Amino acid sequence: MNYSGLYDLEIEKGILGLMITYPDSKNTSNIIKKLSESIFFDIKNGELFRIISKMIQENKAVDLLSVTHELRGKASIVLSAGYLFECVNSIISQTTNYHVLILTEFKIRRDLVKLAMIIDKNSRDLKR
Repeated sequence: MNYSGLYDLEIEKGILGLMITYPDSKNTSNIIKKLSESIFFDIKNGELFRIISKMIQENKAVDLLSVTHELRGKASIVLSAGYLFECVNSIISQTTNYHVLILTEFKIRRDLVKLAMIIDKNSRDLKR
């Protein structure tokens, strides 16, 4: 499926960078409440979100080293420390709610595209 224009990897990385850098902030708390792993277009970003969120909820230390350590033991994907640095260097401004809204809107649009493709396929099957 072509999802061109239905995601923004820089916003995804920026949100993750904010969570790593400021795990105790109100913005991070709001991000965890409003987003889920499935909101992220990039699978590795979704898994990273899940891991960081779980670390925060379990009151574990969250920084580049601890997230890297956690990834080694629990992630089904391999992320380099370099990728985490990219996320931290992509930190978004304090307009986090706006960026959360953008990611949510992209997810809704992707879901609508999937649904339209299913409807189209089913309608073609009915014609046969």
